[in-house]
Amino acid sequence: MEREIKFRGKMKSDGKWIHGDLTTGDTIHTSPSWYEDGEMEWWGYECHEATIGEYTGINDINGVEIYEGDVVRYSQEWEISAQRDKIEVVQFHHGGFTPMCRTLGGVYYECQSERYEVIGNVHDNPELKKYI
Repeated sequence: MEREIKFRGKMKSDGKWIHGDLTTGDTIHTSPSWYEDGEMEWWGYECHEATIGEYTGINDINGVEIYEGDVVRYSQEWEISAQRDKIEVVQFHHGGFTPMCRTLGGVYYECQSERYEVIGNVHDNPELKKYI
């Protein structure tokens, strides 16, 4: 299965989210403009670099695309068969995207669930930054 590669970021001009291709550290290209000779030029929009995140290639239980920097809620089954709601930030780790769970000792491990739900992101929802 081929994963769609795309990014999102907040524009410097007005703070709106845009989606497209990332070609430099802070420019997202959203649509091509064709010239008569067949050349193509991409219209780029400067974004706040800290807000740029890559699409993980998966959607949440409501069909919302999950991006790096999103905060997701999910239930994880533990060995004792109890389910606990957890909230974590999606990060790139060990070659892939995953919510990063924290143990009480501060150690991170990859969370596994098929019931992720995006509840916000660390850029628009400062109260969720505590999950970083």
